[in-house]
Amino acid sequence: MNAKTYLLIALSIIAALSCQKEPLVAVDAVCDKVVGNDVIMAETKAAKSTDFFVGESDIASYVYYKQLCNKEKEMQEPEITPLGIDGGVQAYAINYGEGWEIISADKRIRPVLAQASKGSFNLKKTGTSETAFINSVLNSIASLQKEEKDIVTGNETAESHIQFWKLVNCEIDESPRTKAAEPEGYYVLDHVDQGTIIHTHDHMVMTNWIEEYYTAGYDFPLNYWYHPGTGSVAAAQLLAFLYKEKGLSLTTPTSLQGSFMGTIFDWNNIYNDGANALVNYIYQDSNTTYSNQTVWTDRSFLLQTIASFGVNCNVRSNTGAISYFKQTIDNSLGNGEPVLGLIESYIINGSNYNPKQNYFIIDAYKEYQEETIYYYRYVSTNATDRPAYLERVYGSPRYEMYGMRWCSLYCSDDSWYAIDSTLGLYYNLLLDSAVFHNFSN
Repeated sequence: MNAKTYLLIALSIIAALSCQKEPLVAVDAVCDKVVGNDVIMAETKAAKSTDFFVGESDIASYVYYKQLCNKEKEMQEPEITPLGIDGGVQAYAINYGEGWEIISADKRIRPVLAQASKGSFNLKKTGTSETAFINSVLNSIASLQKEEKDIVTGNETAESHIQFWKLVNCEIDESPRTKAAEPEGYYVLDHVDQGTIIHTHDHMVMTNWIEEYYTAGYDFPLNYWYHPGTGSVAAAQLLAFLYKEKGLSLTTPTSLQGSFMGTIFDWNNIYNDGANALVNYIYQDSNTTYSNQTVWTDRSFLLQTIASFGVNCNVRSNTGAISYFKQTIDNSLGNGEPVLGLIESYIINGSNYNPKQNYFIIDAYKEYQEETIYYYRYVSTNATDRPAYLERVYGSPRYEMYGMRWCSLYCSDDSWYAIDSTLGLYYNLLLDSAVFHNFSN
C-alpha cells in the first residue's frame, strides 16, 4: 500500500468580488433565502422545524460555498436529489457534472458523507452492496432526526459541524441574515481561502470484480440468468489478494483442482481465467442459495469456505460500540490489509421481508482536515457603522473516508464513503453487520 501525503491549497485569496466568475447561485440570493432558478428542488416537508435540519436554503448556501472553493475549475449547474426513507429527507446527492457528493441533512454530523471527483451518482443505478450501505446510513440519520434529548452540548465535533453550517449561511455575530431582518444592509459570503491536508492510502485490491461478470444458474420461470452474489465475488477477490499481493500460502481444495465448471484453475492465472472457477467454487461450497431473485450467502458458511483454503480470520460483529467496529477497520487498513464487510438488508416482497446479505471489501482510506478563512462583505443600503468586511477562521475536525470494492455493478476507484462514530447513533450499519479481518495461515 502506497501512502501519498500532499498539501493542496484550494484557492488563493480573491481581492474583490468583481474578480470572480459569475456564480450559479446569486450572492445576495444565498444569504437572502432566495434560490437560483432550478438549482434546488422544491421545499421539502421533512422535519425542517428542527434547528438541525439541512433544508433547501442550506443546500443553496453550500453549493455557493463550493463554487467559491473551486474558482479554478469550471463548475456546471449542479443537480440535487434528496435521499430519504419513510417520506423524510436524510441526505442530498449533489451531482456537479463531473464529480458528486452526498451531504447529510442533519447539521450535527459531518456534512460530507460520500464524494467522488469523477462521474455522477444515481442511487437507482448503484449495486446491491452500495445501496445497502447508503440505506443503513439513511436509517441511522433518520433515528438521529427523531432524537429529542440534547446530544450536542459538550460534543465538540457536533458543535463544530453546526458552526460550519452557520458560517456557510452567513450567520455570524448574531448579525441579520436577510434584507428583511435589517433593511440597512446584510452580510454576504464574498470569498474563501481554503487549505486542505490530505493523506491518501490507495486501493490495495487491484481487481474490481463484480457479480454481474459471472453466472451461477438459470431461473427458468423468469427467463433470467442469476449471479453468484456479492459474497462469492468478494471472498474470491480477497483470496486472490492474499495469494498474489500478500504472499500467503493458500491450499487449493480438492474439488477445485484441475478443471472446475470447464475452467482449469490456476492461482498464477487468477486474475484472468482462474477467477471464474474460483467465484463459482465459493458459490457452491458456501451453500449460497438463490430464491425470488435474491442470493443469500450465510456468513458462517462463507467463513468455512475461506478456511478450506487454509486461511484463518477473525470476525467482528457490530453488536457493541461502533467505535470498536470502526477501530477494527482502521487497524486492518493501517496494517496493509483489507477487510471483508457485510451488511444485511431486507427486500420487501408483499408482506414478507426477504433478508439479503451484502458483501464488499474496504481496502482504501484517506484522512483530511480543512482550514478555511471566510470573508464576508457587508451590503449596505444606507449609511451604517458596520465593518465593510469580516473574516472568520474555521478548522474542521479530522475526517476519514473509505474506498470500497462493492462487488456489484461498476464502482469507481475515486469514490469515498464515511464511516463515523461521532454521535453513537450515527452509522450503526444495522445490527446484523460484520467485518472479516486479520487473515493468516
